[in-house]
Amino acid sequence: MTFTLTCMAAELARAVNLVTFVSGNSKQLTILKACMIEVGGGTAVIAATDMDHAVRVSFAADGEGRVFIDTAALAQKSGALRPNSPVTISGDEKAVTVVQGKTRWKLPVIDGAAFPHEICQPIPGDPVQIGCGEFINALTAARAVVRELGAQPINMGVFLDVTDGFRAVGADSRGLAVVQMSADPLPISVLVPTNSISAMFGIFRTAETLGIIATENGMSLAADGVMYRTKLVEQGYADWRRAQTAQVKGISGSVILDAADLIAVVKRATAIAEDKSKDGASVAVRLTFADGECCATAKNRNGEEGVDYCPADGDAGTCMVTAGFLLDVIASFTSERLMVRLNTQTEGAITLESYPADKIENVRVLMPRRL
Repeated sequence: MTFTLTCMAAELARAVNLVTFVSGNSKQLTILKACMIEVGGGTAVIAATDMDHAVRVSFAADGEGRVFIDTAALAQKSGALRPNSPVTISGDEKAVTVVQGKTRWKLPVIDGAAFPHEICQPIPGDPVQIGCGEFINALTAARAVVRELGAQPINMGVFLDVTDGFRAVGADSRGLAVVQMSADPLPISVLVPTNSISAMFGIFRTAETLGIIATENGMSLAADGVMYRTKLVEQGYADWRRAQTAQVKGISGSVILDAADLIAVVKRATAIAEDKSKDGASVAVRLTFADGECCATAKNRNGEEGVDYCPADGDAGTCMVTAGFLLDVIASFTSERLMVRLNTQTEGAITLESYPADKIENVRVLMPRRL
């Protein structure tokens, strides 16, 4: 068996970098640490998987043959190449040599007999075309609420709900995120694992449009010669609409303020040591809206206290939430201003929304922090 590949180094480096999102982990089985490189007909394909998700990248290249190489080792070399010059990889069933000018490395070839080819193939079906930015932003915003705590479906990922429109939903005992998309919905509702969302963000961050195919147990995304496929969480999701209705009951007042101002005052007021509990280390922040200002206050069990103010326009009220969680939630918005809605009589749940309000739903519900 002989193998040859010649291509631009930048193309090779891009492809190898993309498959590292699923392959190359030192704890993986040897075959799952490897990427497959297949060349023929003027095209090269690099594919890798960890059995839960997979990446497949196509690019222009001359040569022929198929080899399996340790992904991390190849990534180290391809990343060091001169991007605007060609590179050649050639060898046999035992080893290949990577050559660019006078630069060369020799790499052992891995036996690919056990490589799981099927999961590296796209899911059959007609893709739904969705704007990449809108899709990834919705998933990322909903994920900001999710904590990976255990076996409950709400802690396993983000729910793409197509029951009435198209929404990304993230839920946790701390709150709820609902982000509606204007794109045509997928054919079914699915629960996307949190680690898959991180991979999607890294792989498709420069793409414009995604072709998405979803089934009951899998989803594939494709753009610009790249295919990503992931398994899904095959469990039912909680009735988030009912939970949202219950959580926002009694909300009557609203305040409008700059997101950057709110982030700044929360960070300054909570620049104190965190308290430790069975749920981990955190600090609570109390927000009080009165007299055209938002007052953020915090204190810990050691006697430290912090306070800061920023302008806020709206009704009086107060609430207490976990500072770190609040900052993550604010960062999940793209708007410069936010509307905070709360119960002006008691300290209950609060909601955050973009301001001016979007035509489609984009809301976070934060449950109150109890000390």
